[in-house]
Amino acid sequence: ENLPIHNLNRLAQVAGIENDLDAEQFKFLAELTPYCIEARYGDYRESLSEIINEQRAREVYAKTKEIFKWLYQKID
Repeated sequence: ENLPIHNLNRLAQVAGIENDLDAEQFKFLAELTPYCIEARYGDYRESLSEIINEQRAREVYAKTKEIFKWLYQKID
């Protein structure tokens, strides 16, 4: 059975791009994974605001946009 993968580093490995990530990107994906899990499940959604402040959320959002841009370049 194909279960969902929430670990972004594991997902990068499965996608075959793990070795294309630089150390900073790899570290950021590890940092981002818990936020993705927290946001995905309703019971945890409220607690997400307790573990990240607005400034940090803006930083994470900006870095996430960079990762998306990099990924889109990889598939183009």
